Amino acid sequence: MIDLKEIRANPERLREIIRLRKVDTSRADLDRWLELDKQKRELQSSLEKLNGEKKKIARLGRTDPDAARSRGQELRQKSRELEAEISQITQEWQEILDWFPNLIHPEMPSAPRNSQWTFIKSLMKSTNGCFRLWSCHIIS
Repeated sequence: MIDLKEIRANPERLREIIRLRKVDTSRADLDRWLELDKQKRELQSSLEKLNGEKKKIARLGRTDPDAARSRGQELRQKSRELEAEISQITQEWQEILDWFPNLIHPEMPSAPRNSQWTFIKSLMKSTNGCFRLWSCHIIS
C-alpha cells in the first residue's frame, strides 16, 4: 500500500519512480491526482462542517422545531450534493492511484545508466515449453 502522506509530501520521488518503472504517465497522472486529492480533501472538510451544523440544528429542534426542520432540509440537500461530488472525484482519484507503482526503498541500489554490470550469459533449458534458468553470470 502506498503512503498517501508520503506522496503529498514528496511527489517528485513518486514521479521519479513512475519514470524508472516505465509506468504509463497518462494513467499514473501524478499532477491530476494531486489536484483531485486537494479537491477531495476540501470537499470532505466542507462536509464535516455541514455535519457539525446539523448537530447544532438538532439541538435547536428542541426549542424551535419548525425553523430547525427547514434549515435541516437545506443542510441535507447540500450534504447530498457534496457526497455525490466527493464520490465522483474519489472514483477518478482511485483510478489514478491504482496505477501508481510501489515506492522503492531509499537504500535499494540502482544501476547507473551506463552500467558496468554486463549480463554475460544465461543458459536456458526448455522442458515441455517451460524454461528454467540454469546459470547466470554477471561480471562487474
